[in-house]
Amino acid sequence: MWGKLSDIWGQRPSLIIGNLVPLLLFFPLNAMVGQMFLSLFLPATSVRTVGMAFPYAVAVAIFGGTTPYLQNWISTQYSVGMFSLCVCLLLVVSTVVAFFLPETKVKDLRH
Repeated sequence: MWGKLSDIWGQRPSLIIGNLVPLLLFFPLNAMVGQMFLSLFLPATSVRTVGMAFPYAVAVAIFGGTTPYLQNWISTQYSVGMFSLCVCLLLVVSTVVAFFLPETKVKDLRH
């Protein structure tokens, strides 16, 4: 579905929306995760596109593997909220980068 919307809207708007929605929902979803086991499934998402499998796996291995360590280190060095601020800052940086990407909406990408 997201790929179809990217074909309609273009790459840049799709990336910007894909960064801004998590940015806006980060704190409410983070607040929803409580002490109950079932609350872990409320903000869950999944990746189902085969073409995303390898880059997704690499990103999870690199960033997912180091994120708990970084979260713990940042929380002990500064504060618990500082890690959340770092995540939001990275989403803002990603959004700014998306503004400068070339638009592919009108280009034929089959070649």
